[in-house]
Amino acid sequence: MKHWDSYWLSTETLSSFAQSNHKDGYQGDVLYFWNAVFKEFQTSANLLDIGCGNGALAVLAEQYPKGFDITAVDAAKIDPIKHFKNNEKVALSLKNIKFFSQMDCEKLNFDDSSFDYLMSQFGIEYSDIKFSFPEASRVLKSGGELIALVHHRKSFITQDCQQGIKVLSQFISKGGLAYKVKNFIEFCSRYRCIAEPTRKEQNEFLSNNENLLQDFKKVQINFSSEVEQDWFGQLAQNFIPMIVNWREVSVYQIESLIEELINYQLRINEQIQAAWSEDEIKAIITNMNSDWKTIDITPKEIDGELFCWVLRAKKR
Repeated sequence: MKHWDSYWLSTETLSSFAQSNHKDGYQGDVLYFWNAVFKEFQTSANLLDIGCGNGALAVLAEQYPKGFDITAVDAAKIDPIKHFKNNEKVALSLKNIKFFSQMDCEKLNFDDSSFDYLMSQFGIEYSDIKFSFPEASRVLKSGGELIALVHHRKSFITQDCQQGIKVLSQFISKGGLAYKVKNFIEFCSRYRCIAEPTRKEQNEFLSNNENLLQDFKKVQINFSSEVEQDWFGQLAQNFIPMIVNWREVSVYQIESLIEELINYQLRINEQIQAAWSEDEIKAIITNMNSDWKTIDITPKEIDGELFCWVLRAKKR
């Protein structure tokens, strides 16, 4: 969970789509989907957001003009309010939401029948559903509903992440590009201390610099798809300035970046593993207990591409 703790506590984004236009809240089709859902809810309904992160979905619900009473939980350490002090609209919404950090949805610390609706945007699928679904039923009122957008094993998001993992491994695996940059920065930290480098020392520096840049080129040409090239470009842009500005870069900075990318890889791997397949959907529907009156899980597309599953389960 440390890899999620560090993300939510250090990233100024409401959602885990930090590199997209969703970082300050959901937009487009996702926004339209949830607003259509909120329109169905009664005024002043009690809502629970499961796997809330820094509050993207909870904020969306708070800003919908029905006066919802909103609670939000996440298994990771979260502190959303501290990130958005300079964003008046978001900060005001966050203050109206009751956040609970480090609360697993497999063991919700709420009374029975506490909520009218449960909602989740790419959250509940990370849990052990053998325990989280009974808990969802327990805290829902009779007639209440669980609505969730869930990662799909064949979605364009999952496919993108699978290619991203391939590229990431070339940076942070043993002997990867990130560690070669670290070796170069360590050399540079010693080189900077030499008042008057000899010709041999100067040549060694130039050779290390050139070899490192060539290593980046050799790795890049092995990626054939546009998606892989895009991932490579995004990752490389963290390192190339370090190579160019070697005089100002510390070993601590490169070590921190490597740790950040390792955590990034862990989060992506978890996302891929959490995504539901069609076979898993069938098993979930079969095994959901008799507390549920109706269960509907259908695929959702955006712009003609598979985006996620839509789960809607209504309690008896």
